[in-house]
Amino acid sequence: MLTFWPLQAGGWLLYALAVVTTNVPLWHHRDIVAFRGSFLLCGFLESFVVYAICHALWRRKTSFLFSLLICTFASSVLGCLTATVSYWAENRASTEAESFAWQNVISNVPGSAFVLIAWTGLYFGVQHYKLLETERERAAEAERFARDAQLKALRYQLQPHFLFNTLNAISSLVVTDNAKGATEMIARLADLLRSSLDDPDTHVVPLSEEVRVAHEYLAIERLRFRDRLLVSFNVDPGTLEVPVPRFFLQPLLENAIRHGISHMARPSTVRLESATSDSHLQVSVRNDTNLAREITPHTFSGIGLKNTKQRINEIYGSRGSVETLLLEDGTFVVTIKVPLASKVTSPQNLNSERNDD
Repeated sequence: MLTFWPLQAGGWLLYALAVVTTNVPLWHHRDIVAFRGSFLLCGFLESFVVYAICHALWRRKTSFLFSLLICTFASSVLGCLTATVSYWAENRASTEAESFAWQNVISNVPGSAFVLIAWTGLYFGVQHYKLLETERERAAEAERFARDAQLKALRYQLQPHFLFNTLNAISSLVVTDNAKGATEMIARLADLLRSSLDDPDTHVVPLSEEVRVAHEYLAIERLRFRDRLLVSFNVDPGTLEVPVPRFFLQPLLENAIRHGISHMARPSTVRLESATSDSHLQVSVRNDTNLAREITPHTFSGIGLKNTKQRINEIYGSRGSVETLLLEDGTFVVTIKVPLASKVTSPQNLNSERNDD
């Protein structure tokens, strides 16, 4: 961010270099050198007085018109002083004795005042720029907090839904006197909830963490469906460290079981696959379906899939996608594509990537 002292020093240094450079051919004229030198030194010292005035006006949030009048008046008074000192120095350095002429002072006042007026314009311009930068940072921070809150809401929206289904399954096991199965499911549910509730501010994790959660979730579902649920993992080891949205696989697996496996009388398979393609990570969840059932465009548009699409869009924008496809053999496929990254990054960085699109 711009600050006063570097601009003060750099600006007057550049101005001094310009004055010296343009007056090199006139070095043998002592009177001109004395005038220019005095003019430059007075202007530099008086700029601190102008700074104090401008700073006081800015802090008091004085109106633009009143600030303009005050600064113009102060610059004119100081410009008159600069012109007087400069002309006096020129007169003293001149080899020809001349009487002090006020008309020569007055003729140099506009030029002296203009330098200080330009300085005040620069000061207020910098202050307004800093104010805009601060407001822009606040807006970006507010947007980041809003996005973070939305991502949390989307993630937590899934947990009650999943918990309700799992508790129903535990209840069924208890009713059927399957105490061992109910106990095992409760233990696995506790492990899964512990994983989902740890680090609530973390929205992005390595794919390996999501695969581990998928194993835990499918272990719970296998207690429900037993031999009716078959599980297949084909995860490329090279994709395990790619950052992905946290808790994004479980709702897709839940959709696969709820809309596919639970309606199948025969053993059916849920497949999880990952691969890289064209600077993107591609993760697919496949499940068998029963073609005898009536399939409509809304059959697989449950809360899990909608939620996942929203989260992918919030984090990656147009760089991420969620696609669904029903194959002729009755296999339903959900494919998620997200951009590759060398390591797990924060949601802010992923959001900045989105804003670059």
